Amino acid sequence: MKLSVRLLILVLFAALPVLALQVNTLLADREQRKTAIADQALNLARLAAAQQNQFIEGARYLLGAAAKLPEVQNRDARGCHSRMAEFLQLFPTVAGIGAVAPDGTQFCTGREAMAGRQVDISDRPYFQAALHEKRLAISGFVINRASGKPSLDFAYPALDDAGEVRAVVVLTFDLARLSDSLLTTALPSGATMSLIDRSGVLLARTPPAPDWIGRRVREARFTKAMLNRREGVLEADGIDGVDRMHGFAPLLATADLFAVVGLPWADEIAEADRLFWRAASLTTLAFVLAAVAALLCGQIWIARPLATLERAVGRMEAGDLATRARIERGSSPELRRLATSFNGMADSLQARQAALQASEARLRAIVETAADGIITINQDGIIESVNPEVERLFGYARDELIGQDVRLLMPPPDREQADQYLARYLRSGGREVAGRRQDGSEVPLFLSIGEFSLGGRRLFTGILRDITERKRSDERQLLLMAEIDHRAKNLLASIQAMILLTKPHARSVSEYADTLVGRLHAMARAHDLLAREKWQGARLHELIRNEFEAYVGADGAALTIAGDDLLLRPRAAQTLSLALHELATNAAKYGALSTPGGRVTISSSVEAAAAETRAREAAEPASAGEDLVLTWTESGGPEIARPKRRGFGSVVIERGIAHDLGGSTSLEFDPAGVRCTIRFPLG
Repeated sequence: MKLSVRLLILVLFAALPVLALQVNTLLADREQRKTAIADQALNLARLAAAQQNQFIEGARYLLGAAAKLPEVQNRDARGCHSRMAEFLQLFPTVAGIGAVAPDGTQFCTGREAMAGRQVDISDRPYFQAALHEKRLAISGFVINRASGKPSLDFAYPALDDAGEVRAVVVLTFDLARLSDSLLTTALPSGATMSLIDRSGVLLARTPPAPDWIGRRVREARFTKAMLNRREGVLEADGIDGVDRMHGFAPLLATADLFAVVGLPWADEIAEADRLFWRAASLTTLAFVLAAVAALLCGQIWIARPLATLERAVGRMEAGDLATRARIERGSSPELRRLATSFNGMADSLQARQAALQASEARLRAIVETAADGIITINQDGIIESVNPEVERLFGYARDELIGQDVRLLMPPPDREQADQYLARYLRSGGREVAGRRQDGSEVPLFLSIGEFSLGGRRLFTGILRDITERKRSDERQLLLMAEIDHRAKNLLASIQAMILLTKPHARSVSEYADTLVGRLHAMARAHDLLAREKWQGARLHELIRNEFEAYVGADGAALTIAGDDLLLRPRAAQTLSLALHELATNAAKYGALSTPGGRVTISSSVEAAAAETRAREAAEPASAGEDLVLTWTESGGPEIARPKRRGFGSVVIERGIAHDLGGSTSLEFDPAGVRCTIRFPLG
């Protein structure tokens, strides 16, 4: 490297700390500005959440007052209509209010135009939550079945003196009015405020965006962060494509709604960048002037006296070990001592050359036959030698590699950091890296690097071992462990739910044990079928016969199976197995299988997706277009009466099909025999 270049590098090294300090100051300033914006966004989100909490508390008080009305407690439809209409006149911001019986049927409403319409909301999750958990429940985004408009519904149980639910009062808010309620919070220019439910559905927004109400928006990509962290900040694009700092906070009155405030931050960062570049330009100009002065002084005081010695060195570099340096008497003592040392070095090199050639021959034999790739580079990263294994690993001929930058053998992401690799690997002793072959493919390698000096130069030797097979083995092992862990967690969760939900319906410890063991056996039988199919699924007819083996005997005369025999996915097979077990157990105790001559007929068919399935798919995409319809019919048994209480078996059938498979169940207690229809998507 030339002296002038070294002087420039020296000046550069002096400049680097100053530039680094300026960069650090810029980064700190940027972070401070971003932190201030993030704090402001979070505080505004908390303020918006507090304001919406007042809105929800107002709804709670209104629902509580309506729930205590005698007309609601006694389900007096005529009187209830009148009282609800009075509420609507008193509270014009409410879109609708009414009362629903525990079976989900609306028996009164404050809207005269809606009176007399049969509305059933029994399948709404918020209604079920208010009914069974006896608390205020909020829907999130729904299409109101009475008005047909997007709305946010509130459900509150009307309890009698014994604490039993007499009815459920339902309050409806139009989403357009929710957006108007957000205008009360003052926002900076360019900021947005949104109300989002836990599914990432936009309920309200200011500035208004009516086309996006009821849709999943780009802010919803941090729904998972909101649910996990409850409140915080996240940088993301808004629905208008503007990058903002979004603060989010949950409404204290409910865990299902979040207030989100987005603040633009690009202008603040641009101002910090402008100040940095002005200071950096002035610093760079000062160091350029210092570099010019250093070059001029170096040329006069250093370069010229060294020219003679440099020519001698050049002849030696060309292979003339007999050359000697001759410095004029007028030269400085330092340069004469340097010339003397050079001449002594030339004598020593000439004597050692023969020994070195012999040593190189032995080393070459070892390198050429090594099973690992061996590559030597200089301090500039230029390849100086490779062995045959390197040629095999990378697909290059030796002549194609010698003289090339070692970055040629690195994937693009690693090339920019190549200068840092040497120091890092020398400290660590070796690590895994990726190599790039001539055809562009990558190969996993274990690289260890050693440093040595030769002729005053720093050289580095890298030993490369192909670890492709080891990586494949590790990946297979990790995949297998993850699969085992996933299945074990699912199984334990199902068993835990079964144990907890079976207990309330058991009349005795013995009945609890028998029922629980039966359900566990049903799950085990489904697992056996899935295991035989390597967890690819289970055949429908085989699953049915497997569940009925203990009830219909070897000949299977009491069981008739008709229809399509489909391959069910694992989740569907497990859930359907439990449902069939509950139906078969009930038939063996009280139905067709409890008497000789009784029969059970199970038919299956594939039909187009039902209307409720299509509606559900519109809110939650990613479903197939076909449903499996399974019909259970009992005949020849004792006369059936509707049970006085709803047992856990019915809960397993109805909730399991709905929750796990997104389907529906219909149970009919006909005197001639139970009839059950199960329908769920195949996708």
